[in-house]
Amino acid sequence: MDRLTKAHQRLQEADDLSAIIAAAHEGFVAALTALRAQEDPDSAWFGEFVMAAASAADGRDALLFAPSMPAIPGPGMTVTDEKAAAGTGGSVAGDIAALCGLAAVRLALAAGQAADPGDQATCGRAARCAQRICELLAGAGA
Repeated sequence: MDRLTKAHQRLQEADDLSAIIAAAHEGFVAALTALRAQEDPDSAWFGEFVMAAASAADGRDALLFAPSMPAIPGPGMTVTDEKAAAGTGGSVAGDIAALCGLAAVRLALAAGQAADPGDQATCGRAARCAQRICELLAGAGA
């Protein structure tokens, strides 16, 4: 199971605010790693991948400041292994879009249900980042 699939599964199974935030953070890290592996200046999708990577980094960073974010992210939650994320641009884009679509929904719901204004703000910001990634990758590989 690849990193994007694992992150998607973890986000689906997250059952409380802290778990959703941690899983979404992991998802942004996985998406960023995969996107960076696809940043080929000769690709027709270069601009979309670069902009989506920026949104993934923004979403990842936003969640770091959520009051309900677990204190220390676990190992493997940094962008380090770009070769493991390599694949064809279209297939990776589809996997990233699916992950970020789920993240956008889960984070938007979490923002609406969170009691802490800090969680509301960071989840809302990260949800917008995830939605932006979906918009950027909507036609990738088509």
